[in-house]
Amino acid sequence: HGIQAQPRVPRANTNVVSIDLGKLEKEVQIMTGDPFVCKSCEAIYNVTSKMEVMGGCTLWHCEFCGHQNSVNIEKEEIPTTDTCDYMITPAPISTTSSMDSTM
Repeated sequence: HGIQAQPRVPRANTNVVSIDLGKLEKEVQIMTGDPFVCKSCEAIYNVTSKMEVMGGCTLWHCEFCGHQNSVNIEKEEIPTTDTCDYMITPAPISTTSSMDSTM
């Protein structure tokens, strides 16, 4: 009697990573100004962050390191969605072209 061959099963490739990056057409909240950054760990104030008022001072307890940050933030600067982009100042326009600078 002959030996039956086992069905061949492909080995898993552990070097393949699948990440869903969503869609670029999804609208995001555009923020002006600079993001508010924790003075201890440099985490950025986000939609899940909480502020509290103590003695006339507004404080943010960083959810990552627990540092107590004094906050001076306008209502419009508080993120309201999971994802937001910050508008930064564009680079200044150069008056010389790249061809001129190589000569």
